[in-house]
Amino acid sequence: MSKGLRAAAWLGIVAAVSAGAPAAEAQLGVQTRPELPEVSSAWRTLIDADLTFLAATIQRNYIYANYQAGPEWRTLFDGALSQARREARLVGDFGSYRAVIQHYLGAFQDPHLSGYFQAKPAAGRFPGFTMKYSGGHFVVDRTFRRDIASGAEIESCDGKPTAALIDEVSPFFGGPRGRDTTRATVAQQYLIDTANPLYALPKVCRVAGKDLTLTWSTPPDGVLDAVPARSGESPSTLRDETLAISDFGPNGAWVRVGTMYPVTQDQAAAFQALIDRAPSLRTRQVVVFDVRGNRGGNYNWFMGLLRGLYGQPYADHYARARLGIAPVIFTPPGERQDPSAGFAGEALTIKPPADPPLTLSAPKVSTLANGGTLMQMAAPLASITYPTAAPASLTKAKVYVLTDFGCASACISFVDEMMRFPGVTLVGAETHIDRRAGGFPLGYEAPSGLVVARMGRMTREGRARGENEAWAPGAENRYSGDIADTAAVKQWLTRSVLPRDRAAGAKWTQTATLKGPE
Repeated sequence: MSKGLRAAAWLGIVAAVSAGAPAAEAQLGVQTRPELPEVSSAWRTLIDADLTFLAATIQRNYIYANYQAGPEWRTLFDGALSQARREARLVGDFGSYRAVIQHYLGAFQDPHLSGYFQAKPAAGRFPGFTMKYSGGHFVVDRTFRRDIASGAEIESCDGKPTAALIDEVSPFFGGPRGRDTTRATVAQQYLIDTANPLYALPKVCRVAGKDLTLTWSTPPDGVLDAVPARSGESPSTLRDETLAISDFGPNGAWVRVGTMYPVTQDQAAAFQALIDRAPSLRTRQVVVFDVRGNRGGNYNWFMGLLRGLYGQPYADHYARARLGIAPVIFTPPGERQDPSAGFAGEALTIKPPADPPLTLSAPKVSTLANGGTLMQMAAPLASITYPTAAPASLTKAKVYVLTDFGCASACISFVDEMMRFPGVTLVGAETHIDRRAGGFPLGYEAPSGLVVARMGRMTREGRARGENEAWAPGAENRYSGDIADTAAVKQWLTRSVLPRDRAAGAKWTQTATLKGPE
């Protein structure tokens, strides 16, 4: 889109908004709002240019479009774009624009291929309460109605069980149907109407055994914040990014690891302090690694933490998941492989701890027909010789890993490693999911300026965890309440999990499992 065309589009939109014109609503309506033809035309011109740009960018820069891209890829790519072109006819405002772009990117089923929206919905409606997914149930989150209590179960809407309803609309938000992390993501947005034209809003929901007719109105400040800025984002649970150790019970330690991506020197120093203090935890009775809401980062940080707790020989003996990965890195035509691309400020100056076993072989480099290159490396594990017997662990602590739907990317890789350690128990809720494609910080801004696309340029061949598989605690280690309620989770661990595991005759078995898309 030329600057003149973009300016013309925005002038039409701004003029309409200034005149107090209502936005288009398509199928959504409890009531149908009229649309102005000139506004809708401007938005459709704008989204057409953005879809053209996004499709070309994905073809040029996405690893899966350029590495082993056979007929299945072509079918997926063409189908997703055709679907988006059809849906673009429904666009008449930012909410419907966002809905179509999100559905398009979500069709690739890759959380690392995502759009970062540069604007937030300026208006929306809700039925007086919002929803969240908690302990396997859909419940009222925030409520502004006297007849609806927070925590009440939302059993069904328009006669359809809530789980089936959320699974049905999940493609519009992105994420495999049936996974807990998808249900949690969709639930927090489903009862917020930002003019998504791709599904009809419910008219009646059964809440705590009573059928309630939904009346849609303007929400109070803060409610629209539940709509994430990024498509494919893991659901909001804890977002504090705290890095700290605190006492847990008379002789336990609670290790809060809120991020594995320090972006300031202060954050890096806080993570290094965790690593430095880890040896002092070896004599504790219990150590809980709390990685709820951790959106990922760099493997080196969590490996430094594990070596600090267990000692390097023991940690390196068991932590082999990442070492079985054979990286394939794609460099698009006209660009160069630059590990610092997309990073800025202090993030460029931060050096993570060393990870000695992660030594990559000399790459095999090939040039593709489009001028891009592929670098393929052997898995480090192939060149490592391990002793027959495991070294002794330096820690006597019983170790638990507390996860939730927000544990994403490198956080799931941390769980990959931890589940290889004898005696480590996964507790809490299922993790988020990802494909073997890795993320890349470099962004590509669409012509409208409304969305920036980021996508993987690396794939991790040989990774034991499959595509979009989540780690799930065993049934006895799954928390049935609000996983973001730290006080309640600690009470559950103290009163239920720890006494059971300490009981006479109790034997540890690995109950955690991987769950794929349904």
